[in-house]
Amino acid sequence: MKGSRFLRYLLYFNIISVSYFIFKSVWSKNYSFTYFAFVIVCLIYVAVAHYKTLNLNRGVVFGLSIFGFLHLLGGNYFLSDGTLLYYYEFIPGFFRYDNLIHFFGTSLGTIVVHNILKPHIDKYIFLKHEFLFYFLLFLMVEGMGALNEVIEFFAVIHLDSANIIGGYLDNSLDLVFNMLGAITSCLLLIKRNKRLIRKQTTYLTNK
Repeated sequence: MKGSRFLRYLLYFNIISVSYFIFKSVWSKNYSFTYFAFVIVCLIYVAVAHYKTLNLNRGVVFGLSIFGFLHLLGGNYFLSDGTLLYYYEFIPGFFRYDNLIHFFGTSLGTIVVHNILKPHIDKYIFLKHEFLFYFLLFLMVEGMGALNEVIEFFAVIHLDSANIIGGYLDNSLDLVFNMLGAITSCLLLIKRNKRLIRKQTTYLTNK
């Protein structure tokens, strides 16, 4: 009951925030982010509506909602000096808000793909080929990151958003931070799974 109430409130939050950003982007003729908002709406809908089938817990669904909000905020909010939030640089010339969103999004994406795949793999096969599983997981998430760049490329070609999305350097940094996000989540998942296996082994030994 509490879980369904939480997801209902989360759905309300997504509807309100996405509707606001869509209205704002259309009003300011920022059509590329209207397009991105539509993509995010589709992804969040699938995650919320089918979270049990996809083996996603409430924490992951909440994280995806926050990711969508931060992504849309970055493309629609201007700082006091007139700089779009997406271009705010934490480390000048290297690490900016856009890169943080890519890192966060790919980290979440890794957990999502992991949770979808893991229940369909035999436990003993997983333990025998654990490194291969995480390597393939890493490659799959990197493929998702590349697909995202294709989606952005579509916006550049058809919505004239090259000035918003950026050029080759921006594209390359996106891929680098996608990679770092995927690696970080893989390492955390490996550590978590080893801890769970150790607990199960200890329980069976003491039983």
